[in-house]
Amino acid sequence: MLTGLCPQLGRTERVRNCSSPEFSKTLQLEYHFETVQKLRFGIYDIDNKTPALGDDDFLGGAECSLGQIVSSQVLTLPLMLKPGKPAGQGTITNLTGTYLSISGSLVYLLAGCVLRVHQALLLRAKPFDSPAPQGIQGIVDAYRQALPQVRLYGPTNFAPIINHVARFAAQAAHQGTASQYFVLLLLTDGAVTDVEATREAVVRASNLPMSVIIVGVGGADFEAMEQLDADGGPLHTRSGQAAARDIVQFVPYRRFQNAPREALAQTVLAEVPTQLVSYFRAQGWAPLKPLPPSAKGPAQAPQA
Repeated sequence: MLTGLCPQLGRTERVRNCSSPEFSKTLQLEYHFETVQKLRFGIYDIDNKTPALGDDDFLGGAECSLGQIVSSQVLTLPLMLKPGKPAGQGTITNLTGTYLSISGSLVYLLAGCVLRVHQALLLRAKPFDSPAPQGIQGIVDAYRQALPQVRLYGPTNFAPIINHVARFAAQAAHQGTASQYFVLLLLTDGAVTDVEATREAVVRASNLPMSVIIVGVGGADFEAMEQLDADGGPLHTRSGQAAARDIVQFVPYRRFQNAPREALAQTVLAEVPTQLVSYFRAQGWAPLKPLPPSAKGPAQAPQA
């Protein structure tokens, strides 16, 4: 039996008199890049004809996220009777690629495209570029740890760091393959001061395999960042040059201070899959390598 959080998503066929059953029945399940989709697998010894499971023996269960399955060639999980109590030596194994729905961005990632994330903290202090911490909460924690240690410095300029990452994206674009895509995460407590230079940097970067995510922390005036987001229409430079595509996502952190952690992560990453696919398709670049035929069909996932 497979469930996502509480609702039951489906059940496999029954396998009789077998201590190591292999299940073949599948069900449709859509994978969302930007959302943590939690799954729970349950194994039961069914010895009657009633559909309810309350009168059947529970042999063990396992929990994971759909993202773990997607990112693993083979994912084996120990069966647990309850937290901290293993169900003997029992395990459940999911074979990746034989049952998953392949969304546009996932096609490229599974085919070998590398998603490179750059993080920059701009605190009205000198910006610095560093490898991204683990997860959105790790980025927020890094911000909180860095704030007391920085020497305040103005103004807050976005263009230099955007141009810096854009140089790496340009090098990747020259390869002419869907091998790399860059995401720049800007965490700032101040409004952008080099507005025109930033507009020009974003418009230039819109022709590259690159996205920009801006998280505004605090109560500053973020109107300029809303304009960079350009959800209402293409971003233009002062000279009238339009962005080739929308590559900026602005998220005010204050709207998520009391929200579940997953809500912030989902909003921050919401536009990246579409932006990645739109760029590679506009260039006419197919995924680096073909996927197995079984991974190209409708969204499917294993059941237990």
